[in-house]
Amino acid sequence: MHEQILIFSVEEKELKGRLRKALMPLHVRVRAVGAEECTKTIGEIAGLSPVGEGGANDTGAESQSLSDPMMVFAGFSSAGLDAVLRSLRKNSVNIPYKAVLTESNAAWTPHALLEELKKEHSLTHGR
Repeated sequence: MHEQILIFSVEEKELKGRLRKALMPLHVRVRAVGAEECTKTIGEIAGLSPVGEGGANDTGAESQSLSDPMMVFAGFSSAGLDAVLRSLRKNSVNIPYKAVLTESNAAWTPHALLEELKKEHSLTHGR
C-alpha cells in the first residue's frame, strides 16, 4: 500500500491550507473523505479489499460527516510517519484525533474509529 493520509471533516479553510503546506514538501497523498464514504470501512476507504462488516465496532452509522476532524495514516514506515507528524507540528496543524491504519481498525467504520479515539483521548487527557 502506498503512503496516504485520509482526512475526515476538515472544513476550516485555514487549517486545510496549513495541512497542504505541511505535506506538500513530503509528497504525501492526502485524500479528503466525504460523508458518503463514511459507511465504508477504513480499510476500504484506504483502498484495501473489503475487510468484513465492521464487527462489534460498527456503529451502524448512516452517510454523514464525522462530528470532529480526524486523520488516518495508511502505509507509512515509522520514519515516514515521524516526518509527517513533525511537519504537522511545525505548521501548527492541530487535529487531535489521529490513527494509523491497522489490521484491527481496518474493519471499522470512520464513526467507530472516531468514537474509540475520543475514548482514548478522554482517558489520556483526563476529560
